[in-house]
Amino acid sequence: MTRRKGRADAIDRAWSGIRYTRACVGLEVPPLADLRAALVTVARLDPVVARHYAPDGSWRAVADDDLAAWSASVVTAVDDSNTGTDQILARAREAALTSRFHVLVGTDWLALAADHGLGDGQTADLLLVQLLLQAASGATVPLHWQRLGPVRRDARVAAGVARNIGSVRWVLDHRQALAGGSYGPMEPTEPHRLIVDVSDADFMAGIRKRRDEHHPGASAAAVAIAGLRAGIAAELGEPRPGFECLFNTRARDRGGLTAWGNWSAGVYLEPTDDDDPSSIGATLAEARSRGVASYALAATRAAARRAGRSEGPRGVIAEGRPRLTVSYMTDRGLAAAPGFVPGQTLVVTDTVPNGLDTITFQIVETAGRLVVSTAFFPEAWEPDRVAAGVRRFLSGGQG
Repeated sequence: MTRRKGRADAIDRAWSGIRYTRACVGLEVPPLADLRAALVTVARLDPVVARHYAPDGSWRAVADDDLAAWSASVVTAVDDSNTGTDQILARAREAALTSRFHVLVGTDWLALAADHGLGDGQTADLLLVQLLLQAASGATVPLHWQRLGPVRRDARVAAGVARNIGSVRWVLDHRQALAGGSYGPMEPTEPHRLIVDVSDADFMAGIRKRRDEHHPGASAAAVAIAGLRAGIAAELGEPRPGFECLFNTRARDRGGLTAWGNWSAGVYLEPTDDDDPSSIGATLAEARSRGVASYALAATRAAARRAGRSEGPRGVIAEGRPRLTVSYMTDRGLAAAPGFVPGQTLVVTDTVPNGLDTITFQIVETAGRLVVSTAFFPEAWEPDRVAAGVRRFLSGGQG
């Protein structure tokens, strides 16, 4: 290996040290050798993919002659007889991250375990899709992403604020609510827990029917947030008012390429009525229209530059009641990949909650189903009761 000096982008550096997993279960998986060869090709197109971070913030680039051995070390097969989703995620969580990511390969599943310094969930999807496309092709597949340097990235972040400059006063007036709480060192006494639930195949059809009848104009995400909140309230008591929502701040690129890295921003929203999908939907729509997430990303970038390298996990200070964080996505990006079977392949995410009291819902809509990955700390919330709260929603579309 050759050593090269460099510093990660400020936002990516701020996320560094936080681990997550993106798994595709029920996938038609290509041969291991094809996936490893695909990663070598991808690394030659974007050499920054093949690198190791050192504790001082410098990084080591993998020399071209070493790419095959490096790929073999980060794309590994798993003996997965009688392996369920929980076991898949447990293995991914235990995988050593000598690079910024590790790909575990099962008979009918792939799991990408990554350091968040690599990028956000969409970045993970980009890498998985690129590997599957390349493994299925006899020719080099052009990259579907672009990596922006500091100047261009600053310009993108500034442009996001400029597009929404009329929201400055509103953002200032709501800055306390948008902050969502006081942050400090987070030192849980045990690892977080993840519970994965999958709805029936016709679940979303029922959700949309009830929405059209009772909450016309509300999004499916708003209905899901209200239902999950009601389920948790029934089992654990009333959550903290509002919820944190993760927004993707990427703007569409003229060339059709997607920006690599961390571009998601969390915004804490407080609807007028936490139990009403119409109120939740209106709050989500207002946040999008005002471009609030662009301000949040700019603030995150400024704070990351002031703080320098991360000094360990930080989280919201505990308040003694559930604090909800929600990410809602469809499987559109991954569904375009070879081997993805609509209605069969499930997308599951394992991520660390951002506070001891936080219950994080990663929701994926796929072919009429909802896959809900619920992460929380068992020292704060009893797992059986968390699971019962989610099941209340998935069993009938409401809490």
